[in-house]
Amino acid sequence: MNYKQKIKTLFAVPGKELKGIIIIFFLISLAGYANAQNTLVTNTLVKAKQLRNEKKFADAATVLGNFEKKYPGNIWVEQMYAQTIFWMREYHQAEVIYKRAIGFHPENMDVRYE
Repeated sequence: MNYKQKIKTLFAVPGKELKGIIIIFFLISLAGYANAQNTLVTNTLVKAKQLRNEKKFADAATVLGNFEKKYPGNIWVEQMYAQTIFWMREYHQAEVIYKRAIGFHPENMDVRYE
C-alpha cells in the first residue's frame, strides 16, 4: 500500500482511524500546553528571584502567591514562596505553605527538610 492509499484508508472509516488522528492531535496540543506552562513557571521564578535579590520580599511573595493561586502544586514555586515568606518572618504563613507543599509532594525530601 503506497502513501496515498494509506491516507485514503485513514479517512475512509470514520470512527477508527479518525479517532487515532484526533487522539494524536490532542496529545500534541497537550504537549504545547505543558511547554507554555513550563515557560510560565520559569518566568515566575526568575521574576520572584529578581525581586528577592532587590530585597523586595513582599513583591516577590505576591508574584509567587498569585501563581500558586492559579496553578497550585508546583513544587518550585511553593518552595520559593514558603522560603520568601519565612524570610519575611511570617513563620505561621510559611508553615502553612510548606505543609501544603508537602501535601502535594510527600516524597520530596527537600521540602520536608526545609
